Amino acid sequence: MERVQVNGVELEYDVHGSGEPVLLVHGGLLADENTPLALEPALTDRYMVINYHRRGFAGSSRPSQGQPPATIETHVADAKALLDELGVEKTHVVGHSLGGTISIQLALDHPDTVHTLALMEPAIMAAVAKSQASPEEAKENQQKFMDGMTHVNEIYATGDKRAALTAFLETRAGQAFREVLDWLTTTGEFDQAVKDADTFLQVEMPAAYRWNFTPADAKRLTLPVLSILGSHSPERAQKVHGIFLQWVPHAETLVLPHADHALPLMDPPGIAQALTTWLEKNPMAARAGIRGDLEAGKLDAFAAACGIVWVICAIVSFGIAGLGPGPGSKPKDFPKYFEGARNRVLASIYLRSVGQVFGFFFVGRLWKVLQQAEGDPAWLSQLALASGVASHTLGVAGNAFHGAAAFRARELSPNLAQTLFYLGSVFYAAGVVTPPFLASTGAVILRTNVLPRWLGVLATVEAPVFLIGRLPIEHRARELFDLAGFLGYVVWTVGMSLKLRPGGKPSNAPRRKRGWKKPVLAVAALAGVAAVGAAIAKASS
Repeated sequence: MERVQVNGVELEYDVHGSGEPVLLVHGGLLADENTPLALEPALTDRYMVINYHRRGFAGSSRPSQGQPPATIETHVADAKALLDELGVEKTHVVGHSLGGTISIQLALDHPDTVHTLALMEPAIMAAVAKSQASPEEAKENQQKFMDGMTHVNEIYATGDKRAALTAFLETRAGQAFREVLDWLTTTGEFDQAVKDADTFLQVEMPAAYRWNFTPADAKRLTLPVLSILGSHSPERAQKVHGIFLQWVPHAETLVLPHADHALPLMDPPGIAQALTTWLEKNPMAARAGIRGDLEAGKLDAFAAACGIVWVICAIVSFGIAGLGPGPGSKPKDFPKYFEGARNRVLASIYLRSVGQVFGFFFVGRLWKVLQQAEGDPAWLSQLALASGVASHTLGVAGNAFHGAAAFRARELSPNLAQTLFYLGSVFYAAGVVTPPFLASTGAVILRTNVLPRWLGVLATVEAPVFLIGRLPIEHRARELFDLAGFLGYVVWTVGMSLKLRPGGKPSNAPRRKRGWKKPVLAVAALAGVAAVGAAIAKASS
């Protein structure tokens, strides 16, 4: 690594790749945790990645005798000085744990320097707990952490640094402690952490306790922000994530599958790809400021709401045109249906087609959320996108068959009218491609927790029910599956639309306790609308 003199100390640093600068700020325990990420081609092929050791870590020098201990502000000054030495006027910043704390302060102190802010479980609970706006559970959580640190410091006082850091990991990682320790030992990161234990326990932790961060400070973070959370991270990290999203509501969320708090080491390729995708949405050359971010948020909110519009159009369209000739109908009944209900069928087709257009927007928004959560390779998300688009495309084709039959009802033979009716119904139902859409979406949700798990469970159950209900057989049981599949799909789509709105809480964020009445009434209302539509359809047919 190269070395540079800043603020009375020497810092080690490396620069990889070319393009817009990306500064990586490591946490308080593992000096080399960002090294694998800094070497990932997904980042270095597009960006100039700056990775450095903060003062007191690895080969960067410790402050000389007589200098005061480093604070968060000291590390901010070091980072800014390093950027100045490298001639970097503006940069993207990625910070992990205590490095996330430093990154936040860097953005607050130098808003013209920090273009975007990506935070991997920033260590802000101590500051949050001190804030007057802090929820009581945050204060209780911080007290538990401090009690654990008292035990860590008692061990450290005996001179056994390895045992002290082991106790810290147990306090910090919770149930994932043993897995994290084994991982760090295997990679060699833990040995370096033991060497840096004095800096971490005597300098870094006290600095983190002294640092202040309030909702008023959070409002000043008007730049694009990404909050990254490990799906297996302990409860403390999840609570911090939830509170941070309340304070910085425009922040986007990325949940990294199968990862805990040691995020940069768990899946460097996945994080690199996810960061690249997010950074490409926020380029320096086309920065529109917070107004541009809000416009993007409005588009996402519109796309999410399209799912509800799609459902309403489908229900009303069936109510207008009816369900058509029932089971056991003869070929001669189909020309009569299309001729007698010609205007209603055409109106229904128009409305369904409008709903399909809205449905494309909804599928796009869903894919965007799933792909960011799944990381690279996003096979399941791609399957969800492909099958979702195919489902709507086939729906449009189904409308075309019914439309052709309605337009030419007087000229059609009974057999041709029957064929066009069934072709339209099969294509519109999209019984072949909708189940993969539901199954792949449910799998991503259950793997990453990016959305409430009940939506993942419902999608997984709905997939076979939907498929059975679309089988081309005349049987009472099949009709029950068809009805259950339709109602379940309505509830699932509306639930997804509400949860896909930007700025909403993730599934693992702290939630206020809610009563049971509103959800039950909402489901009852949807079921009622569906029942009314089915009744109108039956009466019309």
